[in-house]
Amino acid sequence: MAALLNWFSLLALCAHTVTIALARPPRATVLRWAGAASAAVTGALPLILVSGQQSQQVAWIPPISRSTLLGLSLTLLVGALCAWAARRGLHPPKSTRLPLTALTLPLLALPPLLLLAASLARPIYLDRYVLFTHLGLALLIGAACQTLALRLRTHMPPYRTTAVLITLAFLGLLPFQLSLRGATGRIDDVVSTAENAAAVRRAGDAVLFIPAARRDTALVSPTAFTGTKGRRCCTALWNPAP
Repeated sequence: MAALLNWFSLLALCAHTVTIALARPPRATVLRWAGAASAAVTGALPLILVSGQQSQQVAWIPPISRSTLLGLSLTLLVGALCAWAARRGLHPPKSTRLPLTALTLPLLALPPLLLLAASLARPIYLDRYVLFTHLGLALLIGAACQTLALRLRTHMPPYRTTAVLITLAFLGLLPFQLSLRGATGRIDDVVSTAENAAAVRRAGDAVLFIPAARRDTALVSPTAFTGTKGRRCCTALWNPAP
């Protein structure tokens, strides 16, 4: 199901392959996993082939930039720091042989790195395409918080420990929440752009997309641009005023 919603999620199978290799489960388990993975790829294959014929819809994606590399590097660094902070709590119970890092670190790192490598040939990397990898980061943050809570418990009551962790989480996420919910939090709102164009268009108007590759608005809402061609030029801004 995840592959049908976002077939880039199949990159998680590469991370799971590393986890399987580290776990060294019985041959029967490996065969069952391989069968399930093959079924997922086969089921999503028609979608992959059809979407490959619509590659112009992602032609606007810019090449890899320093900010992209910096953002990914910071995410991986946070994951590594959380793994280090929770290293004492990441050891598996006696009934298992697999530490948490064998699952979380490959899931966090491999899919975005593979998509980044593919973008060297053709730009296709966007952080939201591999947002599912943050499941690994969430597990690592949870493990680090658990370790912190166990250490704080020796110095303060449990309810104070909970209050401290909630406060730290709130303060850490507050800047991101403010940026996402602000006027500039959705600069690629194609529906809003289409509504603006439909409100001012007149028969025979021309629409200028800046840059030319950003034609997502017309692809998503083609009726908003019906009859716009020819004489008078009206510019459809990609970043509309709030």
